[in-house]
Amino acid sequence: VFAIGDVASWPDPFTGEPTRIEHQINAIEQAISVAASITENYVAKIPVPFFWSEIHGARIKAYGWFDSENLTELETDSAAGTLLVAQSKNKLSGVVSWDASPKEFMKARLLVDDYINLSTTNH
Repeated sequence: VFAIGDVASWPDPFTGEPTRIEHQINAIEQAISVAASITENYVAKIPVPFFWSEIHGARIKAYGWFDSENLTELETDSAAGTLLVAQSKNKLSGVVSWDASPKEFMKARLLVDDYINLSTTNH
């Protein structure tokens, strides 16, 4: 049985528990993964929680997994905006952007992806 969208859950890469990620990007990633699974016997990549919003002119983006007690500010190359990061075992597990440049947010996302790849290969 294959499913995609808000009703579908994937195993959390850290806990193994079924997790729902209710975002359009996740639904698109699920559709690609299901199609590949059906046609190519493909193993799905780990879905990463992601959202963005624009509120009163402030652009907010979040990517990864968060523990509110472990958020710290990340130094960036640009003066505008803020990046907050969540750490697990001294590795970046999530990033929140508050008006940070798309380039800075993308660099931080890649660090989160590196952490996810390292964490899941050790299981």
